[in-house]
Amino acid sequence: MLAYDAVARSIGATGSWVRKFIGHQPVRLDADTFLRIHRTYQANCDRWDAQADEDRAAFFALGGGDDAMDQSSIKSLDLATGQNTPRCRLAAPMVASLVDEDRQ
Repeated sequence: MLAYDAVARSIGATGSWVRKFIGHQPVRLDADTFLRIHRTYQANCDRWDAQADEDRAAFFALGGGDDAMDQSSIKSLDLATGQNTPRCRLAAPMVASLVDEDRQ
């Protein structure tokens, strides 16, 4: 309910009106309210974009533009795929029974 009230304050409406509007109940939406909703939405998008740009810049400043993951750690991971891996041999019968593949 507090979130509805916060949104309502930012667009000059009531929390009840916002709940009805979101709930697709009949409410009066005049041009002034529509423009306030649009202006608030655009301001939030601009703020979030600016924050994302700042976060992106801070991330790249940490690693000098490189991916921070050490490439040697990737080689040590078990990345084997296919039917010959132990996990696939154990999972295949269980998956087949779940999808009724054994009947087909």
